[in-house]
Amino acid sequence: QILGICNGFQILTETGLLPGALLQNISGHFESRWVNITTSQYDFWRTNHLESKLLHLPVANGEGRFVWRTDTDGLVFPAFYYVDDTQNTAIAGDKTAPCIAGITDKSGYIMGMMPHPERCCDPLLGKTDGTKIFNSIINSFIN
Repeated sequence: QILGICNGFQILTETGLLPGALLQNISGHFESRWVNITTSQYDFWRTNHLESKLLHLPVANGEGRFVWRTDTDGLVFPAFYYVDDTQNTAIAGDKTAPCIAGITDKSGYIMGMMPHPERCCDPLLGKTDGTKIFNSIINSFIN
């Protein structure tokens, strides 16, 4: 299994292991803040062990906007979407597509995501939602 976080996600798309590309943020600058994400709506075996569908994670990137073209990149399998506090899906710059926070390949063995779960795995860091993601991945192999 491969999990690419932030720059790791970029590498997975640039090498073709995952479809699409990561472009400059719509804001045009580096963003370092906390965001909400939720699991995708289909029953994905890597995330269906999550205790909560709403997770609060940090992002820190300048090129975190995931884009793809169905005619050249093929199908995209979302694992996570950005959402607001009421779990409404955030909408991309074109106002029609949900903002994708993470995807997988068709098998589910390669996953890339922009938010940083590793930065929120201890109460001293303010949140522990990142632990939920890692535990869900581990539990998907055990169960």
